[in-house]
Amino acid sequence: MACRKVADRSAAQDMVQDIFMNLFRMRSNLPEIQSLKGYLFGSLRNAILNYYHRESLTRRHHDILELATQRSDDSFLQKLYARELSEHIAGIITKLPPQRRLVFQLSREEHLSNRQIAERLNISENTVEQHMRKALQFIRFSLSESKLDSRN
Repeated sequence: MACRKVADRSAAQDMVQDIFMNLFRMRSNLPEIQSLKGYLFGSLRNAILNYYHRESLTRRHHDILELATQRSDDSFLQKLYARELSEHIAGIITKLPPQRRLVFQLSREEHLSNRQIAERLNISENTVEQHMRKALQFIRFSLSESKLDSRN
């Protein structure tokens, strides 16, 4: 019966052996047991339920551990990709003309508004906007070109 209820033959044999070991330890209480057959089946039923409960907990813990490991791996990879992308973008930015690079850096790194950049560099806001638009176009184009190159 234990083998039919539990897929693991070794676990079923261990259950039956444990039941008989407990019966042997309780041999002084044997006269109190009214039905030995009922006691053995009840003990086996409880052992099977405990087995499935332990298996469920083990499976749940394994799934949680696997998910945590996967998340940490994903997190590490995301950080690595982000760092590589930042370095790649920094390389692209160095290829911008000096004035356009300065406008871009003031906007993105120092978080200045177009008006503040225009005042600092003594140029019009429209010129700042044009520099930003052209810088972003160049960066997007360079990134799309590098993606195409990496596929080949």
